[in-house]
Amino acid sequence: MIVPLCSFPLTIHSRGPSLRLSLRLPDAAAATANYFKSEFPLFSADFSFVHPSKWCGPAALVSSKTSGPGAGSLTFPAGGPPVTTYDNLTCIWDLTVSRSQSSLHFTMANFTFRTDAEGDDEEDCQSARLQILLPDSRGRREEVFYQRCAGGSGSKRAKRRIPVLRAKRLSPSRLVRIRLWVEGGEHMRSGGAFHLRWSRE
Repeated sequence: MIVPLCSFPLTIHSRGPSLRLSLRLPDAAAATANYFKSEFPLFSADFSFVHPSKWCGPAALVSSKTSGPGAGSLTFPAGGPPVTTYDNLTCIWDLTVSRSQSSLHFTMANFTFRTDAEGDDEEDCQSARLQILLPDSRGRREEVFYQRCAGGSGSKRAKRRIPVLRAKRLSPSRLVRIRLWVEGGEHMRSGGAFHLRWSRE
């Protein structure tokens, strides 16, 4: 992926265990001659390792052509029952939608990320959140289609329905990104998990 300088700041996720970063300048000779004269770096970047397979499972998902409730599902954690806490955890799943599908129907079940704020019915997106994202064709921007955040342990909110995703909202890559982010900490209750199902129209 070639990214123009005007696109920064930018977040990039690799599709494998490695990511190569290189800098290309239009006038390489002049840039080399003046490099050591600058007191400031040309750019800075941070990186972190995400999507531990032990909890997140496979990163690539496919929406099958079959109809009915068994078209596909995603369960977290993938490696067994929920643990006490997930500190600074990020899972990223890429769901490829078949071109024969005109829409996707999502159903959320057993979303159990909770905080210790007894009686708090408000969502806490700073502790944990699950997002369904629609990346653009170049992968530079992501539209938030749906978001569910951790809730207080006293929350009695009914299950939140996820809107039907129409194919016309997808980019040519037909990609839907599902991202779970958990900061964790002592205020999070144990047993954070969810089960997400999708089916075609």
